[in-house]
Amino acid sequence: MNPGDFQIAIVENGLATAEELIGITSSDIENLEKLFSVQLPDSYKSFLLFCENNMEMLGSTPILYYPEIINLRDSFDNLIEDELKITTPENSFIFYSFDELIFDFFICNGNPDPVMYRVVEGKNNIESRGSTFTDYFFRLIETCDKSKSNDAFKYY
Repeated sequence: MNPGDFQIAIVENGLATAEELIGITSSDIENLEKLFSVQLPDSYKSFLLFCENNMEMLGSTPILYYPEIINLRDSFDNLIEDELKITTPENSFIFYSFDELIFDFFICNGNPDPVMYRVVEGKNNIESRGSTFTDYFFRLIETCDKSKSNDAFKYY
């Protein structure tokens, strides 16, 4: 995967123009890695660098973009503490939430394009999504309804 592939896919699917897509800085990525004591995978870093600050185009409810992702770990930990009897693997990075009921994450283990996992409120297990971050992201783009200005994201 080339770093700009995420940007190209968003533009080709009519979700934004290249000019509208703004990534975060390398410094922001380093700060995320320090804050969570992880080495983020290359595929996720590419996503962050090229289009992270504009991910609200995927809808108004999902939390997928910076800096909002910083608070996801706390929300997730509260869900686990209050309701679920599971633990996430060491070095897991929560990068997505839907209404703080569904949390998606990957494990920062040196894999440049890691497998995705999901935890859903009310279920006491961790589901493997069976796809890599790159596959996951492209499915998100493909499920967006470009005709709607709000809530364009169709959850897959």
